Amino acid sequence: MVGNFFRRQINDLARSRNTLENALKSFRLVCVVLCLLIIPNLNVLLKMNETYLHRILIRDVCDVDGKDVVFHTKNKRALSIAFPDGTCEFTSGVPFPGGVDSDGVLIASYPASGMRLTWMHVEGLTEIIVGDDFDCADPDLDREGIIKTQYPHIEGIWSWGDNMRDVAYLIRNPRFAIPSYHSMISEIWYAHDCETAISYQDNLFSMQPAVENWTKWRDYRFHEELDLWRWHIDFWMGNGTKYWMDFDYERNGQYPFAWLPEVNKTRDLNCLYQNIDCVPKLVIAYEYITDPILGPAEMNKLAKLLENRVGYSVIEEAARPCIFNATVLNSPHKVDSTRGILNLYNFTHPQLKDMTDMIKGVKAKYSSDPWVDSSAAQDLCTYLELYIGDIDQEIIDIETTNQYPPTSAPNEDYTRVLKTWYQSIGRGDRYGKAKVQAMSGYWPKVAHLYDDDT
Repeated sequence: MVGNFFRRQINDLARSRNTLENALKSFRLVCVVLCLLIIPNLNVLLKMNETYLHRILIRDVCDVDGKDVVFHTKNKRALSIAFPDGTCEFTSGVPFPGGVDSDGVLIASYPASGMRLTWMHVEGLTEIIVGDDFDCADPDLDREGIIKTQYPHIEGIWSWGDNMRDVAYLIRNPRFAIPSYHSMISEIWYAHDCETAISYQDNLFSMQPAVENWTKWRDYRFHEELDLWRWHIDFWMGNGTKYWMDFDYERNGQYPFAWLPEVNKTRDLNCLYQNIDCVPKLVIAYEYITDPILGPAEMNKLAKLLENRVGYSVIEEAARPCIFNATVLNSPHKVDSTRGILNLYNFTHPQLKDMTDMIKGVKAKYSSDPWVDSSAAQDLCTYLELYIGDIDQEIIDIETTNQYPPTSAPNEDYTRVLKTWYQSIGRGDRYGKAKVQAMSGYWPKVAHLYDDDT
């Protein structure tokens, strides 16, 4: 009886062991099948990059060597996620880590040309938060990876040293960019110092300036801002064409300095001696990026410039249209596309005429030698033609309806009022004699430019 009992127990254990072994074999088989299904889709699911282990890209790799399947997690950066069914998921970005080797890319534009929307899409493509040349940030911050700038406009500084390698240029119709720029500086109370700018920075993309202030600023700054819009293009397309005088540390052209005539323009030393090719590799347009049809292809131009570069990964091309739409819907950064609405912030008829004439001149320049074989110049001219058509149509509409935007009569009293107002907001006396005299190392170099009684 006892022997039969033990034999039954042994047989039960044997059957249990066989059942367990069969279960393990089935588990292994399931894991192998899963790997065979997953491996072909890994490149669809996640952008692979085995080289730069300092980033955090989550990647699951099946390792079948006769043992149980092992899933390894690599220490790389997480990209926005593209699923095999064609859907995707936007992933918020992280700052580019300091001290990491990278082929830096600079995105340059005249202020308020849609840079915020552009870097939101870059974040969706790369999960990198685009850095800023904002001069109120930590001066010891190493600006690396991807940086946005308004340099050489007064609102930008060359803050990245020699960390950048290539440039992408972002352009926007000046009929909208200039009013949007005014909206931006009005939101931070026309700040000309870091304390004021930081104290009002939460107002950005949330307020509308008084139309009266816009009109004053427009009439006082119109021609200079129009020139700066044009010269900003010339600076980058011309590989650093310098339009400001030596010692004009803000590149602002105010007294005692002046803008350089064309024959006296030289090259910015930064473009000569820093480790960067200042000529844009491509030009993209805000008007295309905001278009749901043209936008994905426009951002893909920038994605192609970023992909296969040292330091970061870009989600695969097949997923980029989906990520474009996911970014628009899910990015946490606020964008107010109405900040430059021209129903409120318009231009006078003569100003529009000057604007379209200027753009036609810029288009003629970049349609000829030495830019005829440049794809960036060709795209630039395509966008300029779009702007010419828009502004010319606005001129026709004004003339047809006889509804001319109101403007004050040009006279000395009005000019004096504008100058006084501009100085009252702290932007009209950037090189005041008393201020400059306090700069002991700087004053001897520029003292001869000031009148004795200034």
